[in-house]
Amino acid sequence: SNWPGLLKVDTLRSVQVDSPEGLIQIAATDNTDASADRLFVAADRPPEAIWASLEAGSVIISEPLANRLEIPKQGGVIALYTDQGLQNFDIVGIYYDYASTQGTVLMALPVYQSYWGDDTLTAAALRLADGVDPDQVVQELQAALTSLQPLSIRANQALRQEALDVFDRTFAITSALQLLATVVAFIGVLSALLSLQLEKQRELGVMRAVGLTVRQLRGLVILQTGLMGTVAGLLAMPTGYVLALILVNIINRRAFGWTLQMQLAPEPFVQAMLVAVLAAVLAGLYPAVKMGRMVTAAALRGD
Repeated sequence: SNWPGLLKVDTLRSVQVDSPEGLIQIAATDNTDASADRLFVAADRPPEAIWASLEAGSVIISEPLANRLEIPKQGGVIALYTDQGLQNFDIVGIYYDYASTQGTVLMALPVYQSYWGDDTLTAAALRLADGVDPDQVVQELQAALTSLQPLSIRANQALRQEALDVFDRTFAITSALQLLATVVAFIGVLSALLSLQLEKQRELGVMRAVGLTVRQLRGLVILQTGLMGTVAGLLAMPTGYVLALILVNIINRRAFGWTLQMQLAPEPFVQAMLVAVLAAVLAGLYPAVKMGRMVTAAALRGD
């Protein structure tokens, strides 16, 4: 804590303890900003007032744990086996968390130590002053502490970037699915227009016979495809929104125990519309060219 360039040191003890519901993960910290730094699904009081309740013996739990144990959003209690026997801890808040599907109980470190008599520490978070190079501090700490105890020391920015890279690789399949959906839609529109050419061959022949030019015929086909793409894009937007609601509130909750915060932005909707119209227009180019080369007499003779 006296290392040059440090503003604050927060310590953490992470451990599993027994409960009537099985093993429960506990995160005990002395970070007074632990509650203010979190987003809450539900809370009995403002986030800035929760830490005082934690120091008094209450706890907050993560959303996956609340869902797994079916704990109510208000007035919940969790029982844990301590060195002093079974103890009930009042739950004053449920916070969003994506670190574990099993969930976590967060309590004040002094409260944990008083019930379990455990002074072991799992991790320490070092908050640096402005202008201090995190990588340099990491190197200096490793050089100074390696002879005393082997520690894993990492800069939070590097760890965060690695996590984002993992997420990007995980969701790379989403981009592949988007491309695949676009290709399937392209082929579908192309097949529909080629079928339309066969079904309306005589109708198109009559239109050509009464004066429709090749350019006008091709423009008609492109207009049809553009309208098909527009309708598809308009139908895709509410459909995608409903699917997102199902994914966030049902599938994710049942699969992982957590929900995501729904954020609506215009960019995906505009992108979906543009992709739908562009794919439809591109799919209509070949049928339009082919229909323009149609021999009028042959089309009329086909009936």
